[in-house]
Amino acid sequence: MHRQAGREIAELGIDVLWGVRGLAAELFRGCGKGNCRNCILRKFRRCGSRAIGAAREGDLILASSRSVETDKVVTALRERFPLAGADR
Repeated sequence: MHRQAGREIAELGIDVLWGVRGLAAELFRGCGKGNCRNCILRKFRRCGSRAIGAAREGDLILASSRSVETDKVVTALRERFPLAGADR
């Protein structure tokens, strides 16, 4: 299922795929080399801080997998980039 998701990510033209340990490697295998830049890290904090630092206004970001605490990345991103039309 993760490899299939990786293939779909590549087909959509996603530029960057970040992952934290475990099954993230299967996403990258499905995405294939050269289809999207990817970064897989063992430590969530390092990946989260890099992703937040790389994000730019207007980027579309999908965060998944509660098991690696992506909710913390989402919270940090929402603080840095309020959602369009959302009350601040």
